[in-house]
Amino acid sequence: MIYKRTLCFLLILAMMLSVACTKTDDNGGTSSNIDDEDSITVESGTSSDETSEDMSMSMESSEDELSAELSAEESMEESSYSFESSEEISEEVSKEISSDDVSQDSEPNLEDSFVIYAPDIEYGLEWESDGLELYNTEFRMSEALAEKFKNQINSFANAQSIMLIELDTNMAFAYSKDTKIATASSIKGPVGLYVNKCIDAGLITWDTYKTYQPRHFQEHSTGQVQNFSYGTAFSVETLMDYMIRISDNQAYLMLKELVGAKNFNYMMETLGCSQIIPDGSNWGYITAEEMASAWREIYYYSLTCESGAGLFDRYMHAAYNYIWRSIPQYEAAHKSGWSGKAFNDAGVVFADGHEYVLVVLCGRSGVDDPRSQIQFTAITKLLAELMVEHNAYKVEMGL
Repeated sequence: MIYKRTLCFLLILAMMLSVACTKTDDNGGTSSNIDDEDSITVESGTSSDETSEDMSMSMESSEDELSAELSAEESMEESSYSFESSEEISEEVSKEISSDDVSQDSEPNLEDSFVIYAPDIEYGLEWESDGLELYNTEFRMSEALAEKFKNQINSFANAQSIMLIELDTNMAFAYSKDTKIATASSIKGPVGLYVNKCIDAGLITWDTYKTYQPRHFQEHSTGQVQNFSYGTAFSVETLMDYMIRISDNQAYLMLKELVGAKNFNYMMETLGCSQIIPDGSNWGYITAEEMASAWREIYYYSLTCESGAGLFDRYMHAAYNYIWRSIPQYEAAHKSGWSGKAFNDAGVVFADGHEYVLVVLCGRSGVDDPRSQIQFTAITKLLAELMVEHNAYKVEMGL
C-alpha cells in the first residue's frame, strides 16, 4: 500500500513539473504578453533607443479631451490591420545551424545596385507661417486650421518633425521637416523596403535562412522569434512577416544583420537621406523628409512590380497602426515605432480617392511620458483636416 501511494505521489509530482515547464519560454524565462514593440533592455554597446517602455500607459483624468479621445481609440478593434495568428503569417522552418543554406553570422558584402522607382521631387517653398510650410502648390490652408496647427505644435515642448505629401501633385506640408528624431521601430518600414530590393536583385531569396542567436534577443519586446530556441533558423519570408506585421525586434535585428546597416544606409542616401543607422547602433535617427522619401519609394515600388505590391500588403496589415487609430475614416499602410525617445508612425494614407504620404515623428521624454502619443494623435487629426481642405481645393481647381 505504501509503495502504491509513493508511486502515485511521484506520478502527480511529475505531472505538476510538466505543466510548470510548459509555462516557460525557450530561453528558460517566464513568458509574458508585452505589447510594447520597442520595449527592450539596454545592454552594453547598444543604442539608447532600445529603452524599455510600457505602451499600455493610462491617461490621467486630468488630461484634456485629447487624452480621453486617445483612450477611446486605444480600445478600438484593429480589424482592418490585424492578423489572425502567427501561424497564418508564414510557415516556420527550423533547421540545424550547420545547414548550408543558413547565412553566415558576419555582415555580408551585398551589392549596392538597385532600382529607384519614385520620381524625383524638389520642394519649392510657396508659403510659410510660424514654421508651417507649404511646398509645390498654390493651395493655402484655412486660417482657422493654421491656428489649430500652431497652437497644437506650440503646446508640445519636445522636438517634432511632420510632413504630408499628396502623391499626385507633390503638394507638401511640413513642420520642422529636417529635425532628426529617434526612429524606434518606424525604421522597420524602410528596412523592409531594402530587404525586398535585395531579393529583387538576387542577393538573397525568400528562402534564405538566418539563425537566431543570443545577440538578437531583446528583453521585453514583442514578437515570435524570442519564443524559439537559439539556433533556430528562420526564412527571410518569415522574418519579414514578423518584423513588419507584428514589429518583431528579434526579426528586425536578424534582417539588419543579414543585409547590412551600411548597405541600407547607402540605399537611403540614394533617396536623398543622410546616415540613418549610426555605426555600431541597432536603431537610428531620421527626419520627416527622409522618412517621407522612403515611403514615396515604397508606394511607387508597389505600383511597379509584384514584389513591391506584396511588400505594400504587409504594411497594410501591420499592427500598432496609430495613423488609423487617430483617423479611422482612412485606410493606411504604415510602420509605427516608439521608445523612450520617440513616438512615431509613418505611411501612405488613402483619403477620399487621394493618396498621401504622412509622417509624424514626436520626441519623447522617457518611457512613462504620455504626451508624445497625445501629440501624435492631435497632429494626425489636424493632418486629416488638411487633406480634406486640399482635396476640396483640387476639385475646385479641376486638378
